[in-house]
Amino acid sequence: MKFILTILFCCTSTISALAQVISDEGIVEETGKSIFSFNTEVPVPKRAALYSAILPGLGQVYNKQYWKLGIVVAGTAAAGYFIDYNNGEYQRFRNAYIARLNDPTELGEFPNYQAADLKTKQDQFRQYLEYTVVFTTVGYALNILDALVAANLRTFDISEDISLMPKPTYENKQLGLALVFNLK
Repeated sequence: MKFILTILFCCTSTISALAQVISDEGIVEETGKSIFSFNTEVPVPKRAALYSAILPGLGQVYNKQYWKLGIVVAGTAAAGYFIDYNNGEYQRFRNAYIARLNDPTELGEFPNYQAADLKTKQDQFRQYLEYTVVFTTVGYALNILDALVAANLRTFDISEDISLMPKPTYENKQLGLALVFNLK
């Protein structure tokens, strides 16, 4: 718990840090701009990935792809719901199974189930919970990867001057085909 609070304190204290400029005379001057400024023309890919790792969807906001924020928030909410639901069901069937093993005459919450059925349902919901955690982790990694790739592709040149054209060649008495790159 202390570790989590320390990380939370470090993250919140660095967000409000101000950038500093050292002048020619060696005097430190504050610029008044935050080091986490979103007012950049060209996003920094590492920063976008870091923002997305800290809070899913923040990297997409940094890249000014606001429409992706809804997808990330919906995915995070769905993952949280399914983790909570599967964990709750797992705990219900686990407690019922343990109670049935301790006292076979106690029917409890599930009177129509045998002890073997309760064990099967417990294992089933544990498996669902594990799958949900794996898919949530994959979604989290894809969120970070999307922010990184989008920030990298922001400066990608898609003008008409870039082309790849095949041209026939004739060198050393051999006929061939060359791929010629035209860059601006």
